[in-house]
Amino acid sequence: MPNAQSYMLPAVTVEADEPVSKVVSLLRNQKQAAHVLVTQRGKYAGLVDDRALRKFQGNAETTKVITVAKQATKLSPDATPEEIVQAFLNTDNKVLPVLKDGKALGVVPRAAAIQILLQSPAVSGKKVEDFMTKPAVTITEDTHIDVAEHTMRGNGISRLVVVDGRGRLAGVLSTYDLATKVKPSFKTSRREATFRPGENVSVEAGEVSGVMTPVPSVATVSPTSSIKEALQTMLQKGLSNLVVAKENKPIGIFTVRDALEVVSTIPRQHIFVFGLKEDEKMLRQSLVDEAQAFIERLAKSAPVDYVSLQLRSTPEGMKRRYEVRARVNINGHLHAAGTPDLDPHRKMWDAGMAVREVLGKVEKLFYKHEKRGHPRQKRFEARRYLSEE
Repeated sequence: MPNAQSYMLPAVTVEADEPVSKVVSLLRNQKQAAHVLVTQRGKYAGLVDDRALRKFQGNAETTKVITVAKQATKLSPDATPEEIVQAFLNTDNKVLPVLKDGKALGVVPRAAAIQILLQSPAVSGKKVEDFMTKPAVTITEDTHIDVAEHTMRGNGISRLVVVDGRGRLAGVLSTYDLATKVKPSFKTSRREATFRPGENVSVEAGEVSGVMTPVPSVATVSPTSSIKEALQTMLQKGLSNLVVAKENKPIGIFTVRDALEVVSTIPRQHIFVFGLKEDEKMLRQSLVDEAQAFIERLAKSAPVDYVSLQLRSTPEGMKRRYEVRARVNINGHLHAAGTPDLDPHRKMWDAGMAVREVLGKVEKLFYKHEKRGHPRQKRFEARRYLSEE
C-alpha cells in the first residue's frame, strides 16, 4: 500500500539563522511545490512558503528565517493516502514535511493529493461547477500592487483573478508572485542594492500587470468539465488551482482543496472543523454548534450541503488570535470567505466569534450573488463585524 515515502520529494532546507533573503531566492528557483524547511541543530523547526512571507515587512538581509517560519501538519514516513488527504485538509501549505525522530526526510507535495484523488471513486461523475469556489475575486490589470495585496489579505485568499476592461480573463496574481516578484517595504535604504534583482517591481509604484501570471499561461477549465479532467490538468501543469471560465470570462476558481472536500464530505457528515491544535480540541463542539445554527438559519432560503471550517491560531502573549477560512456548499454551489486581515479583525481572540463573523460573510455573499432578499439579514449578529459595512 502506498505511504508518505511513496510520494516524497527531497526537501529544500536552510538553517534557522539564515537571512530571509536567502529563502526568497530559494523560492524563486522552484517552479512547483515552492517551500523551504527550516532546521535548527539538524532538527525540523518550521516551514516557509510564499504565504508565510505575505505579511513580512522588515530587513530581509538581517532578519533570521526562523522568525517567519510557520508550523505545518507533519507526516510520518508510513502515513497512508487517507492520512495525507486529511493532513492537507488541515493546512494551506503546499507541502507537508515527513519527519522521523524530529529530522526531515523530505516533503509530500500537493501533487500527491491530486494523484490520490484521481483514484477515488468519490470524484467520479462530479462536475467542476458543483464544487468550485465562486465567485472568483477579481481585480483589473491596472490595479496597483498594494491595493491588490490589501484585497487579497482582506478576503483571506492567496490568489486574485485579473480581468481586462471588458471583464475577460487577463491573468492571475498569487501570493507566490508577491513573495518572489515584488519588493516589500524595508526599513533600510540598502534594500534596493542588496535584496532582489532590479527587474522586480516596487509595491508603491507597480501595477499588477507587471507581476501577474498572464494569459495564455493561466490554466483554465470549463464549469462543465469533470473533476477528474480538472485534476489531470492540475497534475500535468503542476498547479493546485484552475480558473473556471465561460466564454473567456472567469466565474470561479477550482482548487485541490475543493476536490479534497468532495472526497472528505461524501457522504459522512455536514460540518467539518480542521486545523485545531491539540489543546484546542475542546472548542470543536462549540464551533460545530455555530455552523449548525448557520445551516438552520440559511435552510429557510436554500439547503446547505456542508460547512468546512479551517482555523489557525497565533499566540500573542497569553492569548491566541484566530483566523478562519470557511467553505460552504449551498444548494450545490461552493461559497468561501476568510477572516479579513484588517482592523478590527486582527484582535479576534474568541474562536466562536471568528467563525460567526466569517459565516456571516458567507451568508452575505450568498444572498448577493443569488440576488435574493433576506428579510432578517440586517438582524444577523455577525454583520456588525464585517469590514465592508
